[in-house]
Parts: sequence; C-alpha cells; structure tokens
Amino acid sequence: MQLQASQYGLEEVYSPSSIGIQAVANIIFVHGLFGGRKTWTAQRMPSSSHTPQQAPVVSRSSTKPEETSTKGVSVTQSGPSSVFWPHDLLPLAIPDARVFTWNYDADVHHWTSSASQNTIHQHAGNLLSDLAYLIAGDMPEPFIFVVHSLGGIVVKDALNRSSQTEGTRLKNIAPATYGVLFLGTPHRGSKSASMGRLAYNVTVAATRRPNLKLLQALERNS
Repeated sequence: MQLQASQYGLEEVYSPSSIGIQAVANIIFVHGLFGGRKTWTAQRMPSSSHTPQQAPVVSRSSTKPEETSTKGVSVTQSGPSSVFWPHDLLPLAIPDARVFTWNYDADVHHWTSSASQNTIHQHAGNLLSDLAYLIAGDMPEPFIFVVHSLGGIVVKDALNRSSQTEGTRLKNIAPATYGVLFLGTPHRGSKSASMGRLAYNVTVAATRRPNLKLLQALERNS
C-alpha cells in the first residue's frame, strides 16, 4: 500500500478508528535537517531462507488479500519494498494511538528554487498551530513526540512557547505532552553545523537562496 505524503504540515498516517478502537494518545514524528518521510523509511531485506520474514504492513483497506490480525490490527503480509515504520510497524505495537508525521522545509537549499527562510522559532509556531487542530477541549489526548536532529530543537521551542501561552488552545499542548524521544538531537549544538555553514557560504553562488538560519541554530552555543 502506498501512502501519499503531505509536503508540509501534519499528516495522519494511522488512526485507531479505522479498526474500531478509541484513540488514547497522539504520537507525532518530527524529522530533522534535510529530512522528511525518508527519515522514517527503510528498505526491506530481500526475502531468502537466511533472512527474517517480511514485517507485516498495516492495511487500511478491507479489500487487501492475505490479511491476518495482530492485537486487533488488520495487517497484510505482502508489502512494498520499503517500510514506513510509523504506519507499517508502530500500530502493531501500539494500536490505540493516532500516529502523525509533521513535515516542514528542513532543507538548507533547493537547487531549482529558494529554500524556506523560516527560523526555528517560526517552524515551532507552525507546529503549534497544526497541533491545535487536534485539541478538542481543555483535556486533549496525550502527546508523545519522536524527534530527530533539528526536529528536537523545533519541538523544544514549541513546547516552551506553549508553556508561556495564555488564553488560547496552544497553552494545553505542553501540559498534555507525556514524553519526547530525542534521536540524535544536538541539545548543545554541533561543530559539524559550523562546518556545514562554511561549506554553504562557499557554494552559495551556485544555488538559490540557502537557509543558513537552520545551520546556525545547530551550532554550538547557539
């Protein structure tokens, strides 16, 4: 099954309501620098007698063949050559949580157009605005974030802003956050980011407007 990914913003990749289960939490995946759907995607191992059986893929269609049931989740044994694990694997372990990805322009440059000039703070504001749509009342379902690299910086900024907000639904996001899983997030900055910014300064004439603000945010003592 092929899922069409949204270019930017919040994308629901699995809902417990599709199998008649009430959602008890929201799991949000936020990628890092140069990331996107590919951050959470891996290639399947070629099938052979020396490799494990292919991981089951969650099916959201009742017309798919060869379906079995694992913890109440309908799965299909035959799938594509890649595994998008927030959709294909995570619901098998946590079937009662809604799963989302949040996509944003985390590229420093685009070869055919100008890159987004948004700062970390602006990306964090956009994340909060998108999450507000998931809040139905004063007691939203718990949020759990899975973040990679720059995505961790964006989420930390968003939660900090939420905790300082008054009078809007955005204030409920930080208290409803039960956990953040940081994957490779440079909390104190990275020397590699400074080297990367130098490289982009050298090659800036060869590309459209690069967004060096994202690299600056990853530098040490930034």
